[in-house]
This record gives sequence, C-alpha cells and structure tokens, in this order.
Amino acid sequence: AVVSTQSTGANKDNRQVQIQTHPNIDKQAFLEAGIVRMKQAGRPFPLNTNVGVLKWRFQSNDSKDLPLVINCWPSESGRGCDVNIEYELQDTSLELYNVIISIPVSTQGGVGLTVAQCDGSYDHSHGVLQWTVPLVDRSNSSGTLEFTAPGSADSFYPVGVSFNMNSPFCDIRVSGVNAAGSDQSVPYTTECTAFTEQYSIE
Repeated sequence: AVVSTQSTGANKDNRQVQIQTHPNIDKQAFLEAGIVRMKQAGRPFPLNTNVGVLKWRFQSNDSKDLPLVINCWPSESGRGCDVNIEYELQDTSLELYNVIISIPVSTQGGVGLTVAQCDGSYDHSHGVLQWTVPLVDRSNSSGTLEFTAPGSADSFYPVGVSFNMNSPFCDIRVSGVNAAGSDQSVPYTTECTAFTEQYSIE
C-alpha cells in the first residue's frame, strides 16, 4: 500500500530567501503553514524517485553573507611576488569539509615556488597551487598560506574555492512528516549535502 504523506518545512533563515514550490505542490499550504503536500488530495509522492518539490535562492551584495571569505595579498619583489592568502569563516555555526583553494601559480622561467607557511596542506601541479583544509569550523575558522612565486600581482587570480557541507547554507529543514490530511506522524530520515558549483575571487 502507498500512503500519501506531507512534510513540514521550517524556514529559520532571517535573510531574504526566495522560495518556490513545484507546480504539483499545494503552494497555499506551504505559504500558510510550511506544509509540503501534493496539490491533488490523495495523490502520493513518487516512490524510489528523486523529486524536487522546493527550490530556494538567496542573493546578496554583502560580503558578510559569504560562508567563507578569501583575502589575497600579493606584493611584488625583485624575486617575483610574495603572496599571503587567508581564509575566514563568516558564520561559525557552519562546518565546511574538504576546502580546496586553488591559485594559479606558474613556475616558468626557472624561478621556483617557495611556501613559507601553510595552515593545512598544499600541492602544486599543472600551474595550479591547491591549498587543502580538511575542515573549517568554529575551532579552525581562519588560516593562512604564504608563498613566493614568479609573476605580477594580478597573476594569482582568479582564485577558485570548493567545499561541501552536511547542512544547508540557508536554514531550511524538514521538521516533521505526517500522513496526508492528518496529524499521524510517519518515521523519516533526512540527508543533506551542499557543495559549491562555482566560487571564485577575481
């Protein structure tokens, strides 16, 4: 037997997050009570199929809304460029995993790369210096990479950033699942994966 269900979403994000429901979802029920249910009563959600029912979007011009801020300070010298890069976690409630900061660094012309300090680990290949930090969280909210390499100040852009999280960036979560049209709760589990699609500093 297939039981129609409805879930309750909790939007605890205080920012201006734009939320859109799928056309088959009862939009009014979601707007009034945060309930995600099919518009057609009694119609079940598809089984064993990934179905998008909500989409949300957040845009901001304020750097305080970025999960991770990257500052790059290149300083040209007679031996090339001394570069200091630092990261800072803006929201210390977030946990960012597998953080990789990629900097274009060419060693052509016989001048090598010298790393003076690295909070984490690094690898240089194919003209890219990859700085890796396994976990950025409240206890490891900032870090520094210092190196010297050939090039001018603008040679080290764009800086690319990638990471993943086990919680949504916008605080929108499932707070409960009930049988459709009733208060009878249904056992459920949730799994969240968030990752960067494009994150660059130019």
